Amino acid sequence: MIHAITSEPEQPRAIFQAVVAADALTPMRDGEVMPEMQFELRGEWGSDYGIRLGDDHTLCSTHDVVHPAVWPALANQVFQHHVARGQWIHTRSIVRHHGLAASGSIATVNTVIVHRFEQGGERAIADVHITIDGKVVASLEHEAIIAVATV
Repeated sequence: MIHAITSEPEQPRAIFQAVVAADALTPMRDGEVMPEMQFELRGEWGSDYGIRLGDDHTLCSTHDVVHPAVWPALANQVFQHHVARGQWIHTRSIVRHHGLAASGSIATVNTVIVHRFEQGGERAIADVHITIDGKVVASLEHEAIIAVATV
């Protein structure tokens, strides 16, 4: 396991764990089903996405595969268009990668809001599955403050 070293060691910003064989895909939990969204994985969502974010590794662009940072960005698109009410803040994601995605593929994003609660504003937790040609390439638990508390 790799832990990020930050100026706040009690709260690392990322924890990365590589495994040889992943567990079986966890089905999405029951909840409020959001409209399905589709994205063409080129241009804004293409293989150079990581480079544009400051990742100096060229592995994805060299092999013309989508950078893994695209998956939470697509989940953010669902929150922006179908969940958030006004200003909102992405708070965390747990991302599980199940396969590679070639640049130019069409990604289908299915989202279920599984929990809403109040903590520093209204929050929502969602299960997100991203599929290409019917195969899940990434699954996420995605959380955001969807309505910022007013003072």
